[in-house]
Amino acid sequence: MASRLLNKLRSRKGPEDQVIDESLADVEPGSSVLGGALRLREGDEAEDRQDLEDDDIEEDYGGSEESGGNVRSGSSPQSIPVEENVSTHVQWPSIMTKGYDQLVFQVLSANVSEDSHSKYVLYTFAVLSVGCAEMHHTIVSRRYSDFFRLDQLLRSKFQSELSSVIFPRKQFARNFTGRTIARRSRAFEQYLAHLASLSSIRNDGSFWNFFTIPELHNGHADIRGGMYNEAYATLSNIASLQERIVPPPALYTELSKTLAALVVCCQGLNKPAEAQEHCQRALDLLDREQQKAKRRSPVPSRAEAPSHPVAQDTLELMLALLSANIRLSWMIGKDKRQSEACLEELTAGGVYNTQIPTLKELVVKRYVD
Repeated sequence: MASRLLNKLRSRKGPEDQVIDESLADVEPGSSVLGGALRLREGDEAEDRQDLEDDDIEEDYGGSEESGGNVRSGSSPQSIPVEENVSTHVQWPSIMTKGYDQLVFQVLSANVSEDSHSKYVLYTFAVLSVGCAEMHHTIVSRRYSDFFRLDQLLRSKFQSELSSVIFPRKQFARNFTGRTIARRSRAFEQYLAHLASLSSIRNDGSFWNFFTIPELHNGHADIRGGMYNEAYATLSNIASLQERIVPPPALYTELSKTLAALVVCCQGLNKPAEAQEHCQRALDLLDREQQKAKRRSPVPSRAEAPSHPVAQDTLELMLALLSANIRLSWMIGKDKRQSEACLEELTAGGVYNTQIPTLKELVVKRYVD
């Protein structure tokens, strides 16, 4: 099933796109057939990782942690074909049988791109959710430096879990050959699948931020620029991915913030009915998060304002969503009394005694570089 969907995705590629390895088109994602530079240590086998620190022509590490995945940097992609199917006799656990086997990763294409700072390869891969009645997918593009930063960040937190994994090394030459790109593509597939199979890493924000932060930056920048169609397309894609890759309870706040941005997009596009649907869904998620928080700790007095900055941000978002939902419900003729009662309860008790910000005011402040 997964391979059929991947073949369908490949058939949609543009004229500049090039599938990494046509000989693997019918190979099931996660199969042991996929060979790569990533492998597991056996015994005390040592591997020199020094060249990972070298500043190669392929990547520029001078940018911010999020900027590497931004594909709007004025790059001019040049499609590069893969010369052959590369196998390096990788020994890899059967990730499709692990507890977190619902996520599968497959590189669809790799383009050699160049900007004012460096020349690099942009890997475009599908994140597929399997093991359910309907398969979902999201397309994401990242550079080698993005994978490298993710690996360094995770190793600082999960050294023992990743001690047996060797990250694909940089090379002093032949970084842009089809053989190198094919090997790295297979390695990155296996690397992400292995991370997704580890519950400790799967539940860490560094893992899911790798797939979402650059696009969230782009989507919110488009909102600030009034490009609501572009922002809606980007943020809808990421909202779908967050549902599958961010675990609860973090999912409730992360997804509700993205839905709030989609509300602003729909308002800018004069789509009040769709805006109200996103608004109500975000409120439902925040309510679920609040219910879980109450079970984890004693209920504070209504007169006590939340002291934790995250709780305060969540409260502001909830108030802004309630205000927006009341107006949107009125516009489309839906019952708004429940939202009005919730808003009255939060404001009358002195929990929040300043002027309620508009939803757009909150959204445009997020992901400001």
